[in-house]
Amino acid sequence: MINNNKPNVIWFMFDSLRNEFLNEFGCEKAERNFVDELVSQGVSFTNCHGTAPFTIVSMASKMTGCYPSLNHLDGWLKKDPTKTLNPLCLSFPEILRYNGYFTCYMSASDACTYVNPQGFDYYHAEMGYEHFDFSHYINHEGPKFVYIDFGELHDYCCKKSYDCTKKDFLDGIKMTVSYIKEFYEKIKTGNDMVILTSDHGMRTNQDFKGSKYSKESVTGRYLTEATTHNSFNLIWKGHLKPQKINDMCRGVDIMPTVLDILGLEYPLLDGVSLKPLLEEGKVNIPYSYSLTGWSMTHPKSPGVWCVRDHQYKLVIEEHIEGLRKYITKELFDYVNDKEEATDLANVLPDKFKELDEQATAMFFTERSIMDFYNAQKFDINKYLKYREEHLNKEALAVAANIIKFKWQKGCRRNFLIGYYKFKLGSIIYWQMPWLYKVMTKLGKGKNTRF
Repeated sequence: MINNNKPNVIWFMFDSLRNEFLNEFGCEKAERNFVDELVSQGVSFTNCHGTAPFTIVSMASKMTGCYPSLNHLDGWLKKDPTKTLNPLCLSFPEILRYNGYFTCYMSASDACTYVNPQGFDYYHAEMGYEHFDFSHYINHEGPKFVYIDFGELHDYCCKKSYDCTKKDFLDGIKMTVSYIKEFYEKIKTGNDMVILTSDHGMRTNQDFKGSKYSKESVTGRYLTEATTHNSFNLIWKGHLKPQKINDMCRGVDIMPTVLDILGLEYPLLDGVSLKPLLEEGKVNIPYSYSLTGWSMTHPKSPGVWCVRDHQYKLVIEEHIEGLRKYITKELFDYVNDKEEATDLANVLPDKFKELDEQATAMFFTERSIMDFYNAQKFDINKYLKYREEHLNKEALAVAANIIKFKWQKGCRRNFLIGYYKFKLGSIIYWQMPWLYKVMTKLGKGKNTRF
């Protein structure tokens, strides 16, 4: 299966990056840096929407080419560690590995399990860049792939939380760029396809002037465009014409796009290949979808879901008052109404109905990934057999250790206690309102806000 003519693939995941804060995309306050120079040599998809405003759900969609209703990662695992990636989903590195690529995972983060560890020959997930060992990648003969994530911008701005400024954002970018340049110089060859993405955006305290999102933190809950817009750039010198493409695309389109360019087989799920856009063609992407990652049944934490077309956006927001949950649905012209202040649901009832039906089909309707495979006669079994025959037991052990000791220790217990307390409280609220009032007066049964 090895094809030595394929390019090596380098995926830099620049956590929380927004293109508008790079000099290459018109930010005059930003000094031109290595990332500016890199993306100027390739294709930039300037209107890319991510699946969630945080890493795990968003990157799972990028790595599998499908939304959470198929890959099953629809929640923040640190709040609900019971969620795991659908074992019938193929990840981007798994398909590369099946086709003869040597695959490496390099992360200084514990948020690693949105990528199936079984897709990697070499797997490193340990805090601190000083522990990165690129010798496995550098010394390998034949096509190879490396995924490296960078969390400096995210961590720096999250410390500021509700008071993150544009200057803080620019400072965080500078920290990350130096590492990207250092590592790229170590691993580059004469034939590299570079994927440079973010997982999500991040808001600053200057993004919104109105009071509606005044309580929004940097990574977001309300699915504003600042937190769901993603950076997506492809660089393959001598093969991809440098250009900026403003057609709407999604994080789920990254996997099929790259595999299509490489000429490799992939399943047709939610994502589509953007390759025709590189040749001035057209791709039909009518809708994009985002969610916070909190399901309707998640205790105490309200969820938000949205579906958008090229101008309008339906936001479905869950609210909690005491032990009662309810939802609201609002329609915004997100292109012209940046503050999302004017609800157009009553003004544009047909558009509201159209997007509401799309949201129901994507978020709240059970979907089977096997139905997709069967419809296109995609042979998933050969990939599952290869996975089983080439298990990276060391990688699986590392990921299992992280989940058990960093995420699940105490978290699963707290989640289940919270869940059943909420269920019990809901019964009391509806069946015995007098007791609920007494409990509330005594300071019990109060809602823990997001």
